[in-house]
This record gives sequence, structure tokens and C-alpha cells, in this order.
Amino acid sequence: MFRNNKFFSYMVVGLVAICMAGMFASCGSDDDNKASNTLTVNGKEYKVQAVLVQNALGRYTVSIAGMSGITNLASVTLDIPEKLEGKVIDLSTPGDWVFQLGSLIGGPGVVFDKGSSLFIKKKSSDTYQITFNVKKTEAGKTTTASFNFDGKPFTHNSL
Repeated sequence: MFRNNKFFSYMVVGLVAICMAGMFASCGSDDDNKASNTLTVNGKEYKVQAVLVQNALGRYTVSIAGMSGITNLASVTLDIPEKLEGKVIDLSTPGDWVFQLGSLIGGPGVVFDKGSSLFIKKKSSDTYQITFNVKKTEAGKTTTASFNFDGKPFTHNSL
């Protein structure tokens, strides 16, 4: 019995140490830019929970997930060829790009209202600048979305 209590005590101390290490590790100076990133859809702000960037087969694919409250979610998927990286992309003209705002607007071949744009730039091996401002009017209803991000891709768990 004494052996089990000793083992249990070591296990508790170890778990407390791991939790404290995780708590202090998540409070770095680089976290500020992550916490302030906001996805805005139709004037409603969504705190960004994840920004994921994949560069494969000559294309950049970006996934952004935001949350407002407990049940309001917004997601954006962007896809551009590498040759458009670092250039302002006019989303009001057809091109080799995809912008998808959840199930609201977008998709392959969909163009947006004049003034809609997208910019993705790889600034270093693990840092990106991603901005977009889109507007789409269909059947008299206008949907807008904007985002400005400058930092390392992350998920909520890595904050």
C-alpha cells in the first residue's frame, strides 16, 4: 500500500509540474498578435481560433476558423497558386484562386463585388501575412468579410 501512495504522490507532483509548465509556456510575448486577430463577417467579430497554412503542389491553402460566443462559428478557406503569393489578388475578376466563406459565399469560380481583394505573403519560414476584404451581393443580400493576420499559423491549443 505504501508503494502505491508514493507512486500516486509522484504522479500528482509530475502532473502539476506539467500543467504549470504548459501554463507558463503559453504566455509568451508572441501571443499578443494571435489574440488580437479578428475575422469579421457581416459586421460581427469572431475571435480567431485557428489559422492553418499548407504549401503543397505549388499552391497555398489557408484555413481560418473563428468563434463568437459558444455556438457561433465562422470558417474561411483560401486557395491560391504560389505565383500569386505576395501580390494583391482582385477577387472581382475570375482567376486561379478560391475564396470560400463557410456555406455563405464563395467557392471555385465565384467572383466578388468590385474592391474585394486577397493578399497572402510568406514573410519567413513560419510567418505569414494574410489579409482579405470581400463583399458579395446576391439577390439583394450583401455579405461582407474581412481579416488581417500577421504572424505564425496556430490553433487555439497552441496559444
